[in-house]
Amino acid sequence: MLTVSRALAIAGLAVSATCGVASATPTVIYSNIVGDATSNIPGGGTWDTDFGFFTLNISTSGQYWLLNFQDDNTDPEVLVAGSGFVGNTVLREDVDGFNGEVVQGIDSSGRINNAGQWVVGADYDSSGAADDVILGGNLSGLTTEYAREGGAIPESYGFGPGNTWDTLDTTAIDQSGRVFWISDGVDGPAFTSANDEFIATSNNEVIAQKGVDVPGNQALTNAPFDDFDLDDLHVSDDGSQWLVRGDIGTGVNDDALFVNGNIVIRENFTLSEVGITGADALTDPVDGLTGGIEQQFMAGNGDWYAHGTTIDSSGEPTSWAVRNGALIAATGTETFVGSGEVWNDALDSGNRDFDVIAGNSLGDYILGGGVENGDQVLVLNGLVEVLRTGDGVDLDGNGLLDDGLFFSSFEFQETRLGDDLTVYSLVNFQDAFGNPAGSGFISFVVPSPGAFGLFGLASMAGVVRRRR
Repeated sequence: MLTVSRALAIAGLAVSATCGVASATPTVIYSNIVGDATSNIPGGGTWDTDFGFFTLNISTSGQYWLLNFQDDNTDPEVLVAGSGFVGNTVLREDVDGFNGEVVQGIDSSGRINNAGQWVVGADYDSSGAADDVILGGNLSGLTTEYAREGGAIPESYGFGPGNTWDTLDTTAIDQSGRVFWISDGVDGPAFTSANDEFIATSNNEVIAQKGVDVPGNQALTNAPFDDFDLDDLHVSDDGSQWLVRGDIGTGVNDDALFVNGNIVIRENFTLSEVGITGADALTDPVDGLTGGIEQQFMAGNGDWYAHGTTIDSSGEPTSWAVRNGALIAATGTETFVGSGEVWNDALDSGNRDFDVIAGNSLGDYILGGGVENGDQVLVLNGLVEVLRTGDGVDLDGNGLLDDGLFFSSFEFQETRLGDDLTVYSLVNFQDAFGNPAGSGFISFVVPSPGAFGLFGLASMAGVVRRRR
């Protein structure tokens, strides 16, 4: 629940929204704009102009961020951790590793906590044999190997002797530094193909296991977990709450989103049928063919979010967004109360109205997607628009919108919100004529009402946001 002070802050921002001054200056941290200083990778190389940016994660506080990129020097992958506008390459393909091994590939599910500790799945250059590994470190670089394919699973996990790790990926980390990962195809006397996948921790715990643990809220079925999806594991700050995407062992209608071991969204079921409130008007089931659950996220306080699509008998999609089991937006609803503009990205060939959803540990959340005129917008707490296609972007960091660079659209899923209301986002740029102008990593702070009182709305309108 929001505190009174934060509720007042958001109320103040809502008043300012109609004047178009609700966000501070979006500033570029890195970009793939050829020749610009923001295209330089810490430690050498430049950001790739073809493959763009991979994934973004931040610490709950918003102080630290973690990026997985490719660079254009024969495309080695790099993991960059940083704070503010300064980053350090903490893991580089073909350079870093342990015990004479070097990393050959870096997974896209890296996470970082408030102490600057990070974790990620990776592959060693071992000709495909025993190459999966879970690695961790800090802002200075690589420090720890938590598990490796072919390595012994400690008996303290409860499986007995003679068992070994196999596929390792999809990581998370809590504020104590406890690391979580998914291991699939586990080998040894305790496992068969019916139970050889589980969510593990660095404290030798099993969070959930295929073929053993049975998720709640299944309606007419009582099937165990059958699979956990790649890159879809999230945990709360204390590690007591968790979210994962995966399947149950029913063979049909089996794809679902799980929170703390319970189904909260399920393919080919309506949102209301699984208990989502406020969704009675969405009478069509969650799409089971083309990725009906498109993004999921858990904040540090355990708040969970998801967006996706339902599909009617003619194949017509409707986008939806959910927070903690309640519908917060859908195709045709206003972007925020009184905006006069509705979510409906008619220009998106993927039939997807929403592109990003995330929240912080204080209850604030952001939702981004398309509206009918083709613009993309980002809305805070369902109350105020904080970014829109055509908003100016500060490329050189001088605090002015004088670089002829503008926000165009979001990279799918890659936007986060810190407890301090700092937004971090991977985005695409355009020039003053709407032409593509590269992509990059930006941040901006949604200011408190005091900022408006100090500078006045009129002066802020000229300084903070300038559209083409």
